[in-house]
Amino acid sequence: MTQGASESDNKMEFETILNNELGQFGKYQFINILLLAIPAAASGFMAGDYVFTAGRLPYRCAVPLCDEQVPEYTPNWILNAIPETSTGFEDCFRYAHILNTTTFPNNTCPAELFDRNTIIPCEGYVYGRTNTVVYDFGLECQEWLRALAGTLNSLGAMIALPLAGFVSDYFGRRISIVFFAFNVALVGLVKAFSVNYTMYVILQFLHTAIGGGLYSAAYILATELVGSKFRVATSATMSSMFACGQALLGGIAAAIPEWRKLTLTLFIPVFSLLSYYWIVTESHRWLLSKHRNDEAKRVLEKAARLNRKKISDTAMNIILTSIPRLSSEKTAADINNKPLFIRVINSPVMLRRCCTTPVYWIATTFIYYGLSINSVSLSELYPTRHRHSFLGFSSMLGRIGSVVAPLTPPLMAYWSGIPSILFATMAALAGLLVLTQPETRGLKVPDTFEEAEQLGRIHI
Repeated sequence: MTQGASESDNKMEFETILNNELGQFGKYQFINILLLAIPAAASGFMAGDYVFTAGRLPYRCAVPLCDEQVPEYTPNWILNAIPETSTGFEDCFRYAHILNTTTFPNNTCPAELFDRNTIIPCEGYVYGRTNTVVYDFGLECQEWLRALAGTLNSLGAMIALPLAGFVSDYFGRRISIVFFAFNVALVGLVKAFSVNYTMYVILQFLHTAIGGGLYSAAYILATELVGSKFRVATSATMSSMFACGQALLGGIAAAIPEWRKLTLTLFIPVFSLLSYYWIVTESHRWLLSKHRNDEAKRVLEKAARLNRKKISDTAMNIILTSIPRLSSEKTAADINNKPLFIRVINSPVMLRRCCTTPVYWIATTFIYYGLSINSVSLSELYPTRHRHSFLGFSSMLGRIGSVVAPLTPPLMAYWSGIPSILFATMAALAGLLVLTQPETRGLKVPDTFEEAEQLGRIHI
Protein backbone atom coordinates (compact mmCIF):
# COMPACT_ATOMS: atom_id res chain seq x y z
CA MET A 1 0.00 0.00 0.00
CA THR A 2 1.34 3.43 -0.91
CA GLN A 3 2.05 6.06 1.71
CA GLY A 4 -0.66 8.32 0.24
CA ALA A 5 -3.22 5.52 0.42
CA SER A 6 -2.19 4.71 4.01
CA GLU A 7 -2.63 8.33 5.07
CA SER A 8 -5.98 8.40 3.29
CA ASP A 9 -7.15 5.30 5.19
CA ASN A 10 -6.04 6.79 8.52
CA LYS A 11 -7.81 10.02 7.76
CA MET A 12 -10.99 8.23 6.70
CA GLU A 13 -10.91 6.25 9.96
CA PHE A 14 -10.52 9.47 11.95
CA GLU A 15 -13.39 11.23 10.17
CA THR A 16 -15.70 8.22 10.31
CA ILE A 17 -15.16 7.68 14.01
CA LEU A 18 -15.49 11.40 14.80
CA ASN A 19 -18.74 11.68 12.86
CA ASN A 20 -20.20 8.51 14.35
CA GLU A 21 -19.18 9.17 17.95
CA LEU A 22 -19.80 12.93 18.09
CA GLY A 23 -22.28 13.54 15.29
CA GLN A 24 -21.85 15.84 12.32
CA PHE A 25 -24.43 18.33 13.57
CA GLY A 26 -26.28 18.50 16.84
CA LYS A 27 -27.06 20.76 19.78
CA TYR A 28 -23.35 21.42 20.35
CA GLN A 29 -22.77 22.66 16.80
CA PHE A 30 -26.08 24.54 16.71
CA ILE A 31 -25.37 26.54 19.88
CA ASN A 32 -21.86 27.50 18.80
CA ILE A 33 -22.87 28.48 15.27
CA LEU A 34 -25.71 30.55 16.72
CA LEU A 35 -23.15 32.38 18.86
CA LEU A 36 -20.69 32.76 15.98
CA ALA A 37 -23.39 34.29 13.80
CA ILE A 38 -23.26 37.42 15.98
CA PRO A 39 -19.62 38.39 15.24
CA ALA A 40 -20.28 37.51 11.59
CA ALA A 41 -23.12 40.04 11.51
CA ALA A 42 -21.07 42.62 13.44
CA SER A 43 -18.35 42.29 10.81
CA GLY A 44 -20.89 43.50 8.27
CA PHE A 45 -21.14 46.75 10.24
CA MET A 46 -17.42 47.37 10.00
CA ALA A 47 -17.27 46.49 6.31
CA GLY A 48 -19.90 49.06 5.33
CA ASP A 49 -20.29 51.75 7.98
CA TYR A 50 -18.33 54.26 5.87
CA VAL A 51 -21.08 54.09 3.24
CA PHE A 52 -23.28 55.97 5.72
CA THR A 53 -20.81 57.87 7.90
CA ALA A 54 -18.92 59.22 4.86
CA GLY A 55 -21.93 59.19 2.55
CA ARG A 56 -22.45 61.86 -0.10
CA LEU A 57 -24.71 64.73 0.94
CA PRO A 58 -27.03 66.92 -1.13
CA TYR A 59 -25.53 70.40 -1.29
CA ARG A 60 -25.35 73.40 -3.62
CA CYS A 61 -23.57 76.69 -3.91
CA ALA A 62 -24.64 79.43 -1.56
CA VAL A 63 -26.13 82.41 -3.43
CA PRO A 64 -25.55 85.47 -1.22
CA LEU A 65 -27.86 87.74 -3.24
CA CYS A 66 -30.82 85.42 -2.86
CA ASP A 67 -30.41 83.07 0.11
CA GLU A 68 -32.26 83.99 3.27
CA GLN A 69 -30.71 83.93 6.73
CA VAL A 70 -31.77 80.29 7.03
CA PRO A 71 -31.33 79.19 3.43
CA GLU A 72 -33.52 76.63 1.68
CA TYR A 73 -31.78 73.86 -0.27
CA THR A 74 -34.16 73.89 -3.26
CA PRO A 75 -35.91 77.30 -3.50
CA ASN A 76 -38.12 77.95 -6.53
CA TRP A 77 -35.51 80.29 -8.06
CA ILE A 78 -32.67 77.73 -7.93
CA LEU A 79 -32.25 77.29 -11.71
CA ASN A 80 -31.93 81.05 -12.18
CA ALA A 81 -28.72 81.02 -10.11
CA ILE A 82 -27.31 77.53 -10.58
CA PRO A 83 -26.83 75.61 -13.87
CA GLU A 84 -29.25 72.77 -14.55
CA THR A 85 -28.06 69.16 -14.98
CA SER A 86 -29.79 65.94 -16.05
CA THR A 87 -30.33 65.04 -12.38
CA GLY A 88 -31.25 68.48 -11.05
CA PHE A 89 -28.66 71.21 -10.65
CA GLU A 90 -24.92 71.63 -10.18
CA ASP A 91 -23.39 70.90 -6.79
CA CYS A 92 -20.16 72.82 -7.14
CA PHE A 93 -20.79 75.70 -9.56
CA ARG A 94 -23.14 78.64 -9.96
CA TYR A 95 -23.70 81.56 -12.31
CA ALA A 96 -21.69 84.72 -11.63
CA HIS A 97 -23.51 87.81 -10.37
CA ILE A 98 -24.01 90.69 -12.78
CA LEU A 99 -22.00 93.59 -11.42
CA ASN A 100 -23.74 96.70 -10.06
CA THR A 101 -26.98 94.83 -9.43
CA THR A 102 -28.15 95.75 -5.94
CA THR A 103 -31.98 95.69 -5.97
CA PHE A 104 -34.57 93.07 -6.89
CA PRO A 105 -38.17 92.32 -5.88
CA ASN A 106 -38.70 90.89 -2.41
CA ASN A 107 -38.60 87.09 -2.09
CA THR A 108 -37.52 86.62 -5.69
CA CYS A 109 -34.25 85.89 -7.41
CA PRO A 110 -34.72 86.62 -11.12
CA ALA A 111 -32.38 85.30 -13.79
CA GLU A 112 -31.47 88.90 -14.67
CA LEU A 113 -29.26 89.00 -11.59
CA PHE A 114 -26.82 86.52 -13.09
CA ASP A 115 -24.47 86.27 -16.04
CA ARG A 116 -25.54 82.90 -17.47
CA ASN A 117 -22.46 82.80 -19.69
CA THR A 118 -20.09 82.81 -16.72
CA ILE A 119 -19.95 79.85 -14.33
CA ILE A 120 -17.83 80.09 -11.18
CA PRO A 121 -16.98 77.64 -8.34
CA CYS A 122 -18.92 77.79 -5.09
CA GLU A 123 -17.72 80.16 -2.40
CA GLY A 124 -19.98 78.61 0.22
CA TYR A 125 -22.54 75.83 0.46
CA VAL A 126 -26.15 75.15 1.42
CA TYR A 127 -26.93 71.59 2.54
CA GLY A 128 -30.00 69.41 2.19
CA ARG A 129 -28.68 67.20 5.03
CA THR A 130 -25.76 67.52 7.45
CA ASN A 131 -25.45 64.03 8.95
CA THR A 132 -22.10 62.74 7.59
CA VAL A 133 -18.42 63.63 7.79
CA VAL A 134 -18.75 65.55 4.51
CA TYR A 135 -20.45 68.39 6.40
CA ASP A 136 -18.43 68.18 9.62
CA PHE A 137 -15.05 68.13 7.88
CA GLY A 138 -15.75 70.28 4.80
CA LEU A 139 -15.45 67.70 1.99
CA GLU A 140 -17.71 69.47 -0.48
CA CYS A 141 -16.84 68.84 -4.14
CA GLN A 142 -13.96 66.49 -3.22
CA GLU A 143 -15.37 63.13 -4.29
CA TRP A 144 -12.00 61.39 -4.55
CA LEU A 145 -11.14 62.50 -1.02
CA ARG A 146 -14.51 61.35 0.29
CA ALA A 147 -14.02 57.96 -1.42
CA LEU A 148 -10.72 57.60 0.46
CA ALA A 149 -12.63 56.33 3.50
CA GLY A 150 -13.75 53.23 1.61
CA THR A 151 -10.35 52.67 0.05
CA LEU A 152 -8.52 52.85 3.40
CA ASN A 153 -11.15 50.58 4.93
CA SER A 154 -10.17 47.93 2.38
CA LEU A 155 -6.43 48.64 2.66
CA GLY A 156 -6.72 47.99 6.37
CA ALA A 157 -8.26 44.61 5.64
CA MET A 158 -5.15 43.67 3.64
CA ILE A 159 -3.21 43.88 6.89
CA ALA A 160 -5.95 42.34 9.01
CA LEU A 161 -6.25 39.06 7.17
CA PRO A 162 -2.63 37.86 7.51
CA LEU A 163 -2.73 39.08 11.12
CA ALA A 164 -5.94 37.11 11.63
CA GLY A 165 -4.31 34.03 10.14
CA PHE A 166 -1.35 34.31 12.49
CA VAL A 167 -3.43 34.90 15.63
CA SER A 168 -5.99 32.21 14.77
CA ASP A 169 -3.56 29.51 13.66
CA TYR A 170 -1.08 30.03 16.50
CA PHE A 171 -3.25 31.15 19.44
CA GLY A 172 -6.60 29.59 18.59
CA ARG A 173 -9.89 30.44 16.93
CA ARG A 174 -11.53 31.57 20.17
CA ILE A 175 -8.67 33.91 21.17
CA SER A 176 -8.76 35.36 17.68
CA ILE A 177 -12.47 36.18 17.95
CA VAL A 178 -12.01 37.91 21.32
CA PHE A 179 -8.91 39.81 20.17
CA PHE A 180 -10.51 41.21 17.03
CA ALA A 181 -13.85 41.91 18.71
CA PHE A 182 -12.10 44.10 21.28
CA ASN A 183 -10.29 46.00 18.52
CA VAL A 184 -13.49 46.49 16.53
CA ALA A 185 -15.31 47.91 19.55
CA LEU A 186 -12.45 50.13 20.77
CA VAL A 187 -11.57 51.70 17.43
CA GLY A 188 -15.26 52.23 16.65
CA LEU A 189 -15.68 54.06 19.95
CA VAL A 190 -12.71 56.35 19.31
CA LYS A 191 -13.72 56.94 15.68
CA ALA A 192 -17.03 58.40 16.78
CA PHE A 193 -15.10 61.26 18.40
CA SER A 194 -12.91 62.14 15.39
CA VAL A 195 -12.03 65.84 15.31
CA ASN A 196 -11.01 66.05 11.63
CA TYR A 197 -11.08 64.01 8.45
CA THR A 198 -7.47 62.90 8.80
CA MET A 199 -8.23 61.34 12.17
CA TYR A 200 -11.40 59.76 10.78
CA VAL A 201 -9.70 58.05 7.80
CA ILE A 202 -6.75 56.88 9.90
CA LEU A 203 -9.19 55.25 12.30
CA GLN A 204 -11.15 53.87 9.35
CA PHE A 205 -7.94 52.17 8.25
CA LEU A 206 -7.11 50.93 11.75
CA HIS A 207 -10.65 49.65 12.24
CA THR A 208 -10.22 46.97 9.60
CA ALA A 209 -6.44 46.60 10.03
CA ILE A 210 -6.68 45.37 13.61
CA GLY A 211 -10.34 44.33 13.67
CA GLY A 212 -11.01 42.92 10.23
CA GLY A 213 -10.15 39.35 11.21
CA LEU A 214 -13.34 38.99 13.28
CA TYR A 215 -15.43 37.47 10.51
CA SER A 216 -12.82 35.07 9.19
CA ALA A 217 -12.05 33.81 12.72
CA ALA A 218 -15.73 33.12 13.38
CA TYR A 219 -16.17 31.58 9.94
CA ILE A 220 -13.22 29.20 10.28
CA LEU A 221 -14.32 28.05 13.74
CA ALA A 222 -17.89 27.44 12.58
CA THR A 223 -16.85 25.30 9.62
CA GLU A 224 -14.43 23.25 11.74
CA LEU A 225 -17.11 22.31 14.27
CA VAL A 226 -19.40 20.50 11.81
CA GLY A 227 -19.05 17.36 9.72
CA SER A 228 -18.48 17.45 5.96
CA LYS A 229 -22.18 16.90 5.25
CA PHE A 230 -23.04 20.24 6.87
CA ARG A 231 -19.98 22.22 5.82
CA VAL A 232 -21.61 23.95 2.84
CA ALA A 233 -24.74 24.83 4.82
CA THR A 234 -22.60 26.25 7.63
CA SER A 235 -20.54 28.26 5.17
CA ALA A 236 -23.71 29.66 3.61
CA THR A 237 -25.13 30.47 7.04
CA MET A 238 -22.06 32.44 8.10
CA SER A 239 -21.91 34.30 4.78
CA SER A 240 -25.61 35.06 5.06
CA MET A 241 -25.14 36.43 8.57
CA PHE A 242 -22.48 38.79 7.26
CA ALA A 243 -24.95 39.96 4.62
CA CYS A 244 -27.67 40.26 7.27
CA GLY A 245 -25.32 42.46 9.26
CA GLN A 246 -24.96 44.77 6.30
CA ALA A 247 -28.73 44.83 5.81
CA LEU A 248 -29.20 45.56 9.52
CA LEU A 249 -26.63 48.33 9.18
CA GLY A 250 -28.86 50.01 6.61
CA GLY A 251 -31.86 49.82 8.93
CA ILE A 252 -29.93 51.21 11.89
CA ALA A 253 -28.52 54.00 9.72
CA ALA A 254 -32.04 54.92 8.62
CA ALA A 255 -33.15 55.14 12.25
CA ILE A 256 -29.98 56.92 13.49
CA PRO A 257 -28.69 59.01 10.56
CA GLU A 258 -26.20 61.24 12.46
CA TRP A 259 -22.81 59.62 11.87
CA ARG A 260 -21.34 59.93 15.37
CA LYS A 261 -24.39 58.45 17.09
CA LEU A 262 -24.59 55.75 14.42
CA THR A 263 -20.96 54.74 14.99
CA LEU A 264 -21.47 54.47 18.75
CA THR A 265 -24.67 52.46 18.27
CA LEU A 266 -22.94 50.01 15.94
CA PHE A 267 -19.75 49.31 17.84
CA ILE A 268 -20.25 49.74 21.59
CA PRO A 269 -22.32 46.51 21.76
CA VAL A 270 -19.38 44.61 20.22
CA PHE A 271 -17.62 44.82 23.60
CA SER A 272 -20.05 42.10 24.71
CA LEU A 273 -18.21 39.62 22.45
CA LEU A 274 -15.35 39.58 24.96
CA SER A 275 -17.50 37.10 26.88
CA TYR A 276 -16.85 34.57 24.10
CA TYR A 277 -13.58 33.68 25.80
CA TRP A 278 -15.69 31.81 28.36
CA ILE A 279 -18.78 30.75 26.39
CA VAL A 280 -17.54 29.72 22.92
CA THR A 281 -15.83 26.37 22.38
CA GLU A 282 -12.37 26.13 20.83
CA SER A 283 -12.04 24.07 17.65
CA HIS A 284 -11.19 20.47 18.52
CA ARG A 285 -9.50 20.16 15.11
CA TRP A 286 -7.20 23.07 15.90
CA LEU A 287 -6.40 21.68 19.35
CA LEU A 288 -5.56 18.28 17.87
CA SER A 289 -3.38 19.84 15.17
CA LYS A 290 -1.43 21.58 17.95
CA HIS A 291 -1.11 18.33 19.93
CA ARG A 292 -3.12 19.81 22.81
CA ASN A 293 -4.88 16.51 23.37
CA ASP A 294 -6.04 17.06 26.95
CA GLU A 295 -7.93 20.21 25.97
CA ALA A 296 -9.26 18.52 22.84
CA LYS A 297 -10.55 15.65 24.94
CA ARG A 298 -12.43 18.01 27.27
CA VAL A 299 -13.98 19.82 24.29
CA LEU A 300 -15.02 16.54 22.64
CA GLU A 301 -16.53 15.20 25.87
CA LYS A 302 -18.54 18.40 26.36
CA ALA A 303 -19.67 18.30 22.73
CA ALA A 304 -20.74 14.66 23.09
CA ARG A 305 -22.79 15.47 26.20
CA LEU A 306 -24.62 18.27 24.42
CA ASN A 307 -25.27 16.01 21.44
CA ARG A 308 -26.42 13.23 23.81
CA LYS A 309 -23.61 10.99 22.65
CA LYS A 310 -20.85 9.11 24.44
CA ILE A 311 -17.41 8.67 22.91
CA SER A 312 -15.93 5.29 23.81
CA ASP A 313 -12.38 5.08 25.16
CA THR A 314 -11.18 3.29 22.04
CA ALA A 315 -12.74 5.88 19.74
CA MET A 316 -11.37 8.73 21.83
CA ASN A 317 -7.89 7.28 21.63
CA ILE A 318 -8.09 7.06 17.83
CA ILE A 319 -9.46 10.63 17.56
CA LEU A 320 -6.76 12.04 19.82
CA THR A 321 -3.90 10.35 18.02
CA SER A 322 -4.93 10.37 14.35
CA ILE A 323 -4.08 13.96 13.43
CA PRO A 324 -0.75 14.03 15.31
CA ARG A 325 0.15 10.69 13.69
CA LEU A 326 -0.82 11.92 10.25
CA SER A 327 1.20 15.08 10.80
CA SER A 328 4.37 13.15 11.66
CA GLU A 329 4.20 10.20 9.28
CA LYS A 330 5.72 11.83 6.24
CA THR A 331 9.50 11.32 6.54
CA ALA A 332 12.25 10.98 9.11
CA ALA A 333 13.35 14.48 8.15
CA ASP A 334 10.16 15.83 9.76
CA ILE A 335 9.28 18.23 6.97
CA ASN A 336 6.44 19.67 9.03
CA ASN A 337 9.02 21.65 10.97
CA LYS A 338 10.07 23.51 7.84
CA PRO A 339 8.76 27.09 7.52
CA LEU A 340 5.37 27.20 5.82
CA PHE A 341 6.70 29.45 3.04
CA ILE A 342 9.42 26.89 2.15
CA ARG A 343 6.93 24.05 2.14
CA VAL A 344 4.67 25.96 -0.25
CA ILE A 345 7.58 26.76 -2.60
CA ASN A 346 8.56 23.10 -2.64
CA SER A 347 5.03 21.93 -3.40
CA PRO A 348 3.86 22.60 -7.00
CA VAL A 349 0.25 21.86 -5.99
CA MET A 350 0.15 24.31 -3.08
CA LEU A 351 2.20 26.92 -4.94
CA ARG A 352 -0.25 26.88 -7.85
CA ARG A 353 -3.12 27.11 -5.39
CA CYS A 354 -1.57 30.11 -3.62
CA CYS A 355 -1.04 31.86 -6.96
CA THR A 356 -4.58 31.36 -8.23
CA THR A 357 -6.85 31.71 -5.18
CA PRO A 358 -5.91 35.37 -4.61
CA VAL A 359 -7.29 36.11 -8.08
CA TYR A 360 -10.65 34.68 -7.05
CA TRP A 361 -10.58 36.92 -4.00
CA ILE A 362 -9.65 39.97 -6.06
CA ALA A 363 -12.56 39.29 -8.39
CA THR A 364 -14.94 38.48 -5.54
CA THR A 365 -14.16 41.54 -3.45
CA PHE A 366 -13.98 43.82 -6.49
CA ILE A 367 -17.36 42.72 -7.80
CA TYR A 368 -18.90 42.32 -4.35
CA TYR A 369 -18.03 45.80 -3.20
CA GLY A 370 -18.89 47.18 -6.62
CA LEU A 371 -22.11 45.29 -7.24
CA SER A 372 -22.99 44.00 -3.73
CA ILE A 373 -22.72 40.28 -4.43
CA ASN A 374 -21.23 37.45 -2.43
CA SER A 375 -19.46 34.15 -3.04
CA VAL A 376 -18.50 30.99 -1.19
CA SER A 377 -15.28 30.63 0.74
CA LEU A 378 -12.20 28.86 -0.59
CA SER A 379 -10.92 27.72 2.80
CA GLU A 380 -11.61 24.03 2.16
CA LEU A 381 -8.55 23.86 -0.12
CA TYR A 382 -6.18 24.30 2.83
CA PRO A 383 -5.19 22.25 5.93
CA THR A 384 -6.55 22.86 9.42
CA ARG A 385 -3.25 23.85 11.00
CA HIS A 386 -2.56 26.62 8.49
CA ARG A 387 -6.08 27.21 7.13
CA HIS A 388 -6.51 30.72 8.47
CA SER A 389 -3.03 31.77 7.33
CA PHE A 390 -3.69 30.60 3.76
CA LEU A 391 -7.15 32.15 3.79
CA GLY A 392 -5.66 35.39 5.07
CA PHE A 393 -3.02 35.40 2.32
CA SER A 394 -5.58 34.99 -0.46
CA SER A 395 -8.00 37.47 1.05
CA MET A 396 -5.21 39.99 1.76
CA LEU A 397 -4.32 40.15 -1.94
CA GLY A 398 -8.00 39.95 -2.75
CA ARG A 399 -8.55 43.26 -0.99
CA ILE A 400 -7.00 44.87 -4.05
CA GLY A 401 -10.47 44.48 -5.50
CA SER A 402 -12.21 46.21 -2.61
CA VAL A 403 -9.53 48.95 -2.57
CA VAL A 404 -10.28 49.71 -6.21
CA ALA A 405 -14.08 49.28 -6.00
CA PRO A 406 -14.86 52.57 -4.16
CA LEU A 407 -12.92 54.42 -6.86
CA THR A 408 -14.99 53.07 -9.76
CA PRO A 409 -17.94 55.52 -9.62
CA PRO A 410 -15.76 58.56 -10.47
CA LEU A 411 -14.51 56.65 -13.54
CA MET A 412 -17.96 57.00 -15.04
CA ALA A 413 -17.13 60.64 -15.69
CA TYR A 414 -14.85 59.40 -18.49
CA TRP A 415 -17.17 56.67 -19.81
CA SER A 416 -20.18 55.15 -18.07
CA GLY A 417 -19.25 51.62 -19.10
CA ILE A 418 -15.81 51.49 -17.44
CA PRO A 419 -16.96 49.94 -14.11
CA SER A 420 -19.04 47.26 -15.84
CA ILE A 421 -16.16 46.31 -18.15
CA LEU A 422 -13.81 45.99 -15.16
CA PHE A 423 -16.29 43.83 -13.22
CA ALA A 424 -16.90 41.53 -16.20
CA THR A 425 -13.18 41.12 -16.95
CA MET A 426 -12.32 40.13 -13.39
CA ALA A 427 -15.30 37.74 -13.19
CA ALA A 428 -14.29 36.01 -16.43
CA LEU A 429 -10.66 35.67 -15.31
CA ALA A 430 -11.65 34.22 -11.94
CA GLY A 431 -14.12 31.85 -13.59
CA LEU A 432 -11.41 30.42 -15.82
CA LEU A 433 -8.95 29.99 -12.94
CA VAL A 434 -11.54 28.19 -10.79
CA LEU A 435 -11.35 25.34 -13.30
CA THR A 436 -7.74 24.69 -12.25
CA GLN A 437 -8.73 23.77 -8.67
CA PRO A 438 -10.03 20.43 -7.30
CA GLU A 439 -13.67 19.84 -6.42
CA THR A 440 -14.11 19.71 -2.61
CA ARG A 441 -17.79 18.84 -2.39
CA GLY A 442 -18.35 15.83 -0.17
CA LEU A 443 -14.67 15.49 0.74
CA LYS A 444 -13.35 15.55 4.29
CA VAL A 445 -11.66 18.76 5.44
CA PRO A 446 -7.86 18.34 5.05
CA ASP A 447 -6.08 18.54 8.40
CA THR A 448 -2.47 18.29 7.23
CA PHE A 449 -0.39 19.91 4.52
CA GLU A 450 0.00 16.56 2.75
CA GLU A 451 -3.76 15.92 2.71
CA ALA A 452 -4.33 19.33 1.15
CA GLU A 453 -1.86 18.43 -1.61
CA GLN A 454 -3.78 15.23 -2.32
CA LEU A 455 -7.15 16.97 -2.85
CA GLY A 456 -8.51 15.94 -6.22
CA ARG A 457 -6.14 12.98 -6.46
CA ILE A 458 -7.56 10.67 -3.82
CA HIS A 459 -10.61 10.92 -1.59
CA ILE A 460 -9.64 11.87 1.95
